[in-house]
Amino acid sequence: MSDRKLLDHAGLLTAATGVSRVLGFLRDWLIAVVYGTTPAAQAFVVAYRIPNLLRTLIGEGAANAAFVPVLSRLRAREGAAAWSALAQAMAGRLLIGFVILCGLGVASAPLVVGLFAPGFKADPALFDLTVKLTRILFPFLGLVGIAAFGMGLLHSVRRFTAPALGPPLLNLSMMAGIFLWQPDAVGLSIGVLAGGLLQIAVQLPALTRAGVNLRPSLQGHPALREIGRLLFPRAAGSAVYQLSVLIDTIFASFAGWVGAGGVAALYFANRFLQLPLGLFSVSFSQAALPALSEQIALGDRAGARRTLGLTLRSTLFISVPSAVGLFLFAGPIVTTLLQHGAFSAEASAMTASAMRWYGIGLIGLAAGKVLTTGLYAAGESWGPVRSAGWALALNAALNLLLVRSMGLAGLALATSAAAVLNAYQLLRQIEKQLGPVEGIGWSWLLRLSAASLGMAAAAVGIWSARAVPAGGLSGWGAVGWLFGAILGSVAVFFVVAGLLRIEEADHFRGWIFRRR
Repeated sequence: MSDRKLLDHAGLLTAATGVSRVLGFLRDWLIAVVYGTTPAAQAFVVAYRIPNLLRTLIGEGAANAAFVPVLSRLRAREGAAAWSALAQAMAGRLLIGFVILCGLGVASAPLVVGLFAPGFKADPALFDLTVKLTRILFPFLGLVGIAAFGMGLLHSVRRFTAPALGPPLLNLSMMAGIFLWQPDAVGLSIGVLAGGLLQIAVQLPALTRAGVNLRPSLQGHPALREIGRLLFPRAAGSAVYQLSVLIDTIFASFAGWVGAGGVAALYFANRFLQLPLGLFSVSFSQAALPALSEQIALGDRAGARRTLGLTLRSTLFISVPSAVGLFLFAGPIVTTLLQHGAFSAEASAMTASAMRWYGIGLIGLAAGKVLTTGLYAAGESWGPVRSAGWALALNAALNLLLVRSMGLAGLALATSAAAVLNAYQLLRQIEKQLGPVEGIGWSWLLRLSAASLGMAAAAVGIWSARAVPAGGLSGWGAVGWLFGAILGSVAVFFVVAGLLRIEEADHFRGWIFRRR
């Protein structure tokens, strides 16, 4: 695949993801304004996180990491008929598995909540509400797991538009649920279920056009054994960050350690991190996986190194300055955008402290996603699992060490340290599999760091120059200055990157102007 083609595929995903992230911010803003960090918000965050984690492990992680490489290789070697037959066989087994898993989740909700939010047991009303919402939300696992399977099928034939429309529909459905019924976040939870259905529905026409027979089958297929062999290690290796956040949630459920509302504050801090992560790292990884799988299957290891290098450089080009910006502007971002309605100044302070230290880990998280994709394309399944195991052990140990002295900030710092360790281990593994990643050297990293520091200086200068009235900035004035500082500093970053001859600056500018 050419550089331009890969960037175009990634750009399409980025544009669709951008729409989703804007709607996701509006959704989270609405949740913050209506619920703040109250018990309803706490209960929803835990109830939503449980099926969401399993969705990542079984649905999206499996779809992107196990399904796509096998489907891509099968279609390249044996044609569309074999590809469609495998899709039917997979669909039948997934449907049965999701029905059983969702039923078990609903039935065992009290045990599940006690495991993932043990601190809630000190507040019986909060615990009971969390159990109630968990029972409502658990079927979401099945719905979004089926949607993730459809996404994997479409990505394997490089059709990216329909799957990218699912997350925006989910966000719209959740916002509608809040307006439908606000008490205890029940309407919000129902909106999640409706969004899961919409994510399936929007893919059906594209699957039909791609030649998929939508009737599930329980017939055997030779490739099912390979998928079964890849499923657990690849799903587990893809979910290291989500598992780290779950560990953070367990610690944050103890109000005596982090203060009341800690679970919700961690959720809001994490949502800001997901904007650059989802926009670029995930989009580039999803676009690169089919190409990498085909290149390695055809023996083109040099082409695979080139594709991986382009993907990693493009991801770091965005994630490094984003990490700097999140660290510097966590406080102004949270205060300006979230501190309204039920979201108090105390909630803002808690969220900003976590967001600042989560931001440091963005570089490791973004690089880790790309490197994991490269290893999966190369056929390595257990290496990422071993890396994830060490990273999670470090995360848990640092949580124990830091939570009492730093509170939520300590939990976020522990997750960031684990992400950096994971990325380092993955880089060592990919170098053993494919050789050195192209284009990632000290010269390139130093130039990128210099451009990021120039951006930081510009952002601080613009923000410091704002005229603050006696009563302080508020409303649209604060929003205008915040976005002015962000846009101005981004412009400076691209100018400095261009002057330093960082090739990715030209790539991104070229993609933007071609789209226009």
